[in-house]
Amino acid sequence: MDVSPALLVDRVLQTRNNQTTQDVQISVLKKVMDMQESASAALLNAVAGIFRWPVEARWARR
Repeated sequence: MDVSPALLVDRVLQTRNNQTTQDVQISVLKKVMDMQESASAALLNAVAGIFRWPVEARWARR
């Protein structure tokens, strides 16, 4: 089986470009997931604070 060196180089470069694209996509996805995790935690803390405040206020009055 004869393979042209130019074709081989072309395929290697395509594979590297595809791998680089995938690496970038994965990196962006991880960053977005971290941002979503932080936003979710902040939202949960805010909601917990809203529901906790009246309870603490009730205890303070006693």
